[in-house]
Amino acid sequence: MSIRLRLLVVVNALCAACLPGFADDVPALTSALVDAFSDPQLTERYRDEGGSWRVVDGALRTVGDRNQPLWSNAVLPENVRIEFTSLSSSPAVDMKVEFFGDGVRHESGYIAIVGGWNNTLTVLARLDEHETSRVSKRTRFEPGRRYRWRIERSDGHTLKLFVDDELQVAYDDKAPLYGPRNNRFAFSGWESEVVFDDLKISPVASTDAPSDLPTIPR
Repeated sequence: MSIRLRLLVVVNALCAACLPGFADDVPALTSALVDAFSDPQLTERYRDEGGSWRVVDGALRTVGDRNQPLWSNAVLPENVRIEFTSLSSSPAVDMKVEFFGDGVRHESGYIAIVGGWNNTLTVLARLDEHETSRVSKRTRFEPGRRYRWRIERSDGHTLKLFVDDELQVAYDDKAPLYGPRNNRFAFSGWESEVVFDDLKISPVASTDAPSDLPTIPR
């Protein structure tokens, strides 16, 4: 584990007990949550810290909030499927979400980035998007094209990221994040202008099966 990641873990542990506005007694989803962003009011459904997040023409938009996530109030079950669409209008592409986080802080859970690092990498990372043990794949995506994401965990420890039904990266975490401080989902981003839409979060049945993942080029 890198020194930066160790420090981040310590800071997260020290701060977890004093997170503002976090309710420990909210039950996890037991049925699918769907948000088509037909309602422009975000504060009933998300923790809005005042970034550029807005609903425009029936979709969620950001002009780049430099890692200021928009956290869903919904509590994730341990095994879950998260689906949505995204479109980046920036040449760098760089589309990002976070999940199994604490509902407040960037890099408090897992981070998924599609077309990151100037549209060269797709990444799944834990607590630090630059961690040395992150899983990455060299990719290239098209600005202005809509993509369908699917993030899944069905065995309690193996995360899989699909784009347009094609497996991009898979992360088998030997110390999986889950619990009262690791159960929220967020749309996120750095400097790209991105549109997100058609969010669906569904609990999935546990497989409890050993990980049997295909080899993903890095």
